[in-house]
Amino acid sequence: MEIMKTSIKFITICAIFFITNFAQSYTQTYDYRSSGVIFPNDTLPEPKNKIGASYSGISYYGLTYQRNVGKDIRLGVTSLIYLEEDNSSQYLDYGIGLQVQKILLKGYEKNAYIFMGAGIQQQTEDYKSNSSRNDKTDIFTFGIGMGGSATLLENFTIDAELGYGYCNTRTNDYSGGWNSYGPRKRIGVTFGIGLYFAF
Repeated sequence: MEIMKTSIKFITICAIFFITNFAQSYTQTYDYRSSGVIFPNDTLPEPKNKIGASYSGISYYGLTYQRNVGKDIRLGVTSLIYLEEDNSSQYLDYGIGLQVQKILLKGYEKNAYIFMGAGIQQQTEDYKSNSSRNDKTDIFTFGIGMGGSATLLENFTIDAELGYGYCNTRTNDYSGGWNSYGPRKRIGVTFGIGLYFAF
């Protein structure tokens, strides 16, 4: 539960940061479009911020915020909290992922990058008929890869990634006694995709 509280705080901070930076960043992009200035290769400056939803086998899935933080460097954070409850149990799935991108080819309409990322995830299921029962799965992922981004509409972009990652899964469940499975380790090719609003 402590991880969930930390994730909620982090998402709140990102939301505040997004709201305070949105107006200025969007106005600057609009000014570029209306100024009539021709940029090299007829491209506009690359947007500094991207917010949307993504899936990655390396850096988790859910709501994603990305920001350019330096010369050709972009940081991204992804998080999701999912809760499902019925008469017999409560299921909770939460986690957070981080990604660092090095942009190799850049422009307003498309770019290409290499990246390194990691994610942590926990899935728990509490059974109301047995308060001592708490099934839990912990997942850790890490990997590297390459990706590209293309503009679909004026401010909407799609990202696609191909990576090579490591996944470690450990499960504890209760079936007449505590049982531990894992860690199960997997290494292999994975992919990612995301849809964003860029500004």
